Amino acid sequence: MTHSGEDSRLSILRECWKIQVAGVESPAIRACPGCWILIEHNEGCNQMTCRCGQKFCFLCLKTANSNGAYQCVPVDSKCPVAPVQTQLPST
Repeated sequence: MTHSGEDSRLSILRECWKIQVAGVESPAIRACPGCWILIEHNEGCNQMTCRCGQKFCFLCLKTANSNGAYQCVPVDSKCPVAPVQTQLPST
């Protein structure tokens, strides 16, 4: 938490730079939808597997289904980019 009471991850997510992923502009840092740890994309495709085991698309933030299949477009395709994350779940 910052001195203002806001989780410091939110500031990082709001202020991060943009990168090109699979041909579209995206924030360079996202919070894992499973554990909310911050992940910086620095190379490779848009399909992520966090160290918590959560699989998700870095662009649209959709999580993989129970079979581990991604629920958006195929790897390295132009997926719709989700907005910058502005809220984290209550702890």
